[in-house]
Amino acid sequence: MKNYRYDFGRQNGASLLSLLLILFMSTTTIVLTGRGLTDARQRAVLYGDVQKIKWLIEEGEAISLLEHKPMTLQSQTHTIRLLSQDGGVIRRQAQLSPHITATFPSNGIVFYPHLVNTPARILIELNHHICEIVLSLRGRLRSECSE
Repeated sequence: MKNYRYDFGRQNGASLLSLLLILFMSTTTIVLTGRGLTDARQRAVLYGDVQKIKWLIEEGEAISLLEHKPMTLQSQTHTIRLLSQDGGVIRRQAQLSPHITATFPSNGIVFYPHLVNTPARILIELNHHICEIVLSLRGRLRSECSE
């Protein structure tokens, strides 16, 4: 027969020290993961806005060729607009994310039908992430982003 009087002194299970260690490790993991996720989210927002601007550049070139009219791509506060030069009618526009800063050439980018494009460089920034869209003389479009 077992004597239950002496079995209460030592029980199997987790100690307070091991519980605190597990809480510390899980908190550290959550903090590090949260920072990484925030950084990845910001990069995704930046890359999405870069794609919007590239799409508008391609649309401007195509509309200019199809309609035989010059088109202008201009930036205003968080809005990129594609305007026809005969009256300034807005043909397309895209809304950028609120914390994005886009730096365009001062006169915008003009697309002329059947003529060589004017080279242009657009800088897009979000916190410490920077992307650059380059439109070459031959009309090639390239984007590069810093890590």
